Order: sequence, then structure tokens, then C-alpha cells
Amino acid sequence: ELHERASAGGSEKAQMSDSGLYQTKQEEKNYDASRRLHSQSSSSHFMDQKSMEVDASQLNLGKDFDDAHCLWNAEVAVILDTLLKKKEKLSDRNKDLVKTTFDYVNKFKYFPTKEMAKKAREYVEKNTKPDKEGGKPGIDIEEFEVAVMASTGIFQAEEARELLPTVKEKFEGREDELEDFLSGLTEYVG
Repeated sequence: ELHERASAGGSEKAQMSDSGLYQTKQEEKNYDASRRLHSQSSSSHFMDQKSMEVDASQLNLGKDFDDAHCLWNAEVAVILDTLLKKKEKLSDRNKDLVKTTFDYVNKFKYFPTKEMAKKAREYVEKNTKPDKEGGKPGIDIEEFEVAVMASTGIFQAEEARELLPTVKEKFEGREDELEDFLSGLTEYVG
């Protein structure tokens, strides 16, 4: 909507936009440019702050994941299969989403059955946590690192060290320990 407005230099048109009333097109351009600049700097500051907090390559996953349990594709497949088999009614949209996700994780799972996934998880828990009976402590590896390896098929120590920076740092000079752990895990791979 245009409004006529008188000014010292004559008559100029002011334009009403969703940002407000501007006396001239130049004022509107200046406002828009200022808004874009502020938005970019705020967004950049927010991203810099967030990137300092969250960095998966350094196992800084953020506060939301402090107490989270990392599932493998095979475990997600079991959960979704159970959900699809239940007679509970899902909306068509949710059913499509669950089915699509199930198809994806089922395609990329490395533990073929529920039993194999369960045994693999038990193996990992037994070999990554300190022994409560005073035996040898488990391997020093995080649940997130194991989940990445189990869901992407990284079962060779060299490949794990190459693709996961935190694993490379932890197992520098201790490659055999990682290889033994992954070798034991592959016993459950189908």
C-alpha cells in the first residue's frame, strides 16, 4: 500500500512493507541490509557457541546426550519391527515414516537377528566396562564410538582409527587391543 508523504525536497512515496513504514526506498534497503547483517552475526555467534559445545569428532555431543543410550541400526530395526507388528493404530503418515525408517535401518544393520544384536550388545558391555569382580578392566571406548562402528560396519582397527578421530587418539600404540575387541564383535555379524 502506498502513502503520499510530503518532505522538504518535494513529494516522495513511502511504502508499507511487512517490516514497517519507510519514507523512501533507500531507507527500506538500509533497514533490510542492517537486518541481514545483524541476522548473520547473531547466527554466526550462535553457531560458534554451539560448535564449541557440540563436536561429535571430539565426543562433545552436548548436554542432551549426556545420559543418552546409543542404539545401533540393528537395535532400531528390532524396535521398529515390534512397533509395526503391533496392532496399535498409527496414522498413515506415522506408519509411512516408521516403515521407511525400518527399511533403512534393516538395510544397513550388521547384526541380522534380534538374538545376534543382543549377544553383540552383551559382548560390548562385558568388554567395555570395568569388571566388578576385580578382573581386568574393559577396553577404553565410548558407547557412541561403538554405536558408530556397529551401525556403519567398521570392524577393522585400521579403518576405525582412520574414520574416528577419538579412536585414533585413544588407541595410538594399542592397535592390537582395538583389533581384538572388534574381532570379538564380528563374531555376531551376519
